[in-house]
Amino acid sequence: MDTFSTAVSGALMMPAVAGAVLVKKSIAGISLHGLAGRLKERISTDFVESRAVKSADKIADKIFGKARAKSRSQKADEEIFNGLGYIRNRIMSSEDSKITTDNMIEELLANAEILRPAYMRMLSLVRVDDRRRAAEEFIDMAFSEHAREYGRILIQLDEVTPGEVYETLKAFQKTIGESRITRLKKRDELVSDLLYLPVVLNLVIIFFNFIYTAYFIQQKDMLSMLM
Repeated sequence: MDTFSTAVSGALMMPAVAGAVLVKKSIAGISLHGLAGRLKERISTDFVESRAVKSADKIADKIFGKARAKSRSQKADEEIFNGLGYIRNRIMSSEDSKITTDNMIEELLANAEILRPAYMRMLSLVRVDDRRRAAEEFIDMAFSEHAREYGRILIQLDEVTPGEVYETLKAFQKTIGESRITRLKKRDELVSDLLYLPVVLNLVIIFFNFIYTAYFIQQKDMLSMLM
């Protein structure tokens, strides 16, 4: 009898146990599916955020990179302009004595900043008598649109007379000076526009405020007449 009862009880419990196992598997399946969905959503969000951050970094690098390049080019132009003035003064003070490329680059190096690496490379190549390469690498390293002509003048100091060099320097320095004046005028115009911008904005605000007030008064008068 006990054996029979146990068998019957076991038979009755088997569907319940099987149902419980099935429910657990279903819950586990749902949990895993939900977890996979959340994980997928998180990965997708992280990917989008990562792409957005990278795009923003690229845009910022491009903007600031251009600004740095422009600033560096302007500083290089300043040093070239000052270098031309220094060579002119050296020619005038040395009278008829010849000025060599080697000595002049050494002297220019003393006060150079942006052009310092270009001067150093040029000097090392001049000393091994590779003048063509010295001029080419100076152009590549100088970060200035005037580097080609300036490098040519430095290389030719050993080959031309002081008088010829002086006239070339004078004309070239005048050209750079004119471009500097043009750049400064543009900068001053931009600053002037920025200074007047708040005044213009205030006038626009006052104008729209006047229109809005006039329209509001007109509408109020119309409503008063209707009432």
